[in-house]
Amino acid sequence: MNFPEPAFLPMVAVLALVFLVREYATFKGILQLKYLLTPLITAMNLLLAILSVDAHGMNLYRLFILSALTLSLVADVMLMLVVEKMTIYGIIYFLCAHVIYIFAFASGYSFAAWHAALLLFLVCAVLIFDNRVGRHHPELRPLLLSYSGVLCAAGFFALAGLSSGVTLSSAARAAGAFLFIVSDICFGINNFKKPIKHSSVITWATYAPAQFLFALSCF
Repeated sequence: MNFPEPAFLPMVAVLALVFLVREYATFKGILQLKYLLTPLITAMNLLLAILSVDAHGMNLYRLFILSALTLSLVADVMLMLVVEKMTIYGIIYFLCAHVIYIFAFASGYSFAAWHAALLLFLVCAVLIFDNRVGRHHPELRPLLLSYSGVLCAAGFFALAGLSSGVTLSSAARAAGAFLFIVSDICFGINNFKKPIKHSSVITWATYAPAQFLFALSCF
């Protein structure tokens, strides 16, 4: 993994600063700044992925990541609108993004014995989430169940990819997928179970690094 340092390092530094300011503004309830910086973070992660294309050329994996990050950017904007319908649309866009992540992370997959335990754990996690959260929203249960299943499938292939060798790219995918799952658990509980104080700060503390790691895996 080679970084084009003249462009890469300054972008990461600016991204980190924007992220920290966004978290502070959200914690303090400075909504104008929160709404400005929230989509900017995903947009900057998208730019990092584009930078990888400029540095190393386009391939199918980078195309998948670029497409998924673009869908995530649209979803981020929708979720900022405190309207139930927009929340549902945001979830649908994220669902589509995770389907693309599955195609990206599943490339070259080969089975290893420990994958069975990982799969069992993730299936149990989906069923527990459905029982604890989904069943209380019968009208949304199919969507929430589909989303959690697709999310965990993407996580499975990202984590299972470590079997092929632990590189910076494969580690970034695996860590990003894990953080994304944690972020969405927080999001799901806050939106469909019970409110969590400073939920946006907590969710983005894992979500933004997850997006960064996915972009980083392109290099």
